[in-house]
Amino acid sequence: MTAPVVWRLLLDDADIASVRYRCLIPVRHLRSLGVESRLSWGRFHPLAGRERPAAIVFVKSFRDEDVGIARRAAAAGVPVLLDVCDNVFSADYGGSAADGLTRIASLATAVVTTGPALAQVLRDRLAPPVHEVVDALETPGDVRFGERLLWRERARNGRGGGAKVLARTGAEAAWRELPRLRRGAAPAPGTLARIIAPARGARPLTRRGYASAAPAADLPQVIWYGNTGSVRPRFGIVNLADIAPQLQAAARRTPFRLLVVSGDRDAYRRAIEPLDLPTSFAPWHRRTIAAHIRASAVALVPNSRDDFSICKSANRAVGALHAGVPVVATRTPALEPFQDSVWFDDFEAGISGYLADGERARADVARARTLVEASYSGAAVARAWSDVLSTAGIVRGR
Repeated sequence: MTAPVVWRLLLDDADIASVRYRCLIPVRHLRSLGVESRLSWGRFHPLAGRERPAAIVFVKSFRDEDVGIARRAAAAGVPVLLDVCDNVFSADYGGSAADGLTRIASLATAVVTTGPALAQVLRDRLAPPVHEVVDALETPGDVRFGERLLWRERARNGRGGGAKVLARTGAEAAWRELPRLRRGAAPAPGTLARIIAPARGARPLTRRGYASAAPAADLPQVIWYGNTGSVRPRFGIVNLADIAPQLQAAARRTPFRLLVVSGDRDAYRRAIEPLDLPTSFAPWHRRTIAAHIRASAVALVPNSRDDFSICKSANRAVGALHAGVPVVATRTPALEPFQDSVWFDDFEAGISGYLADGERARADVARARTLVEASYSGAAVARAWSDVLSTAGIVRGR
């Protein structure tokens, strides 16, 4: 195949999970199978230029302008695919994404999604065939590749164009403010805080009324990391607050300190800091999260199991398990493949059990890592995407 597949994004922001898991990582590993890719976002039209794309994949980008692009592509005979990683049909999701998704789906050759729960929602509502391609394990190499690819695509699409549509979040956006600071200009609000936050790491531990013979800093670390989330739909930090009684009971049985890695310190202060156990906060960044995970003894993946959250992928559990960290999680369809290697549904027993029984923790992690390498690696996900493209008649089979 000589023509590239074009991946249509909502924003060119590597801090957005869907951009990394559903575009940048597959693009990297599809190259080894001979599938070349380009990126499109904002005013960077996927049908611009002399080269007609082999297909356009809409990655969580379902706005009115995307509907228009899909119509032009279909009229020109360019296959349209949809990649869907959230249940936009959830009653609490809000916005117009469900309408845009439905309209693009009427023009689509295929729909791709992350796992069985969301696949069933989409099959019930949309006409095109629905394929499941899991979120891949993200490695440091994937992170570096994604950053380089976004910068190259911004340059290819025109000098300065990317900066105008870029969602300026995280340390990468802050570093781009430095030339202004050197010229003596006033920094944008929050710039300095964003620049130094990843280097500072976790804020000091809070203790409240917690009683332990060991200093908090010497206790094993239990980690929760993820999107700040919301109350409706119920996901993110609120899911951690939901299991607060189990966290506190586990800490009394087997003392530990809890690290929360997310994007909203205020949400941590409101929901987690008041708990009766040592806690700390670290700002999430794609370059630092792996070190926080590796420094932990247990990772937590609670889930409200509402109609939005039940469709979440296994990516956080996959990342922790591959890093050698056992996982205590709410059982969801995406985690079923790990039924023999994840401690499900009892967070008090799971945290205390793994902290007290290193042999079980190591055995569970070893089983999980075998599965991750076989089914969640970048190479495995690339093969799954290649199969989808082949089935849709876009590329030849492997």
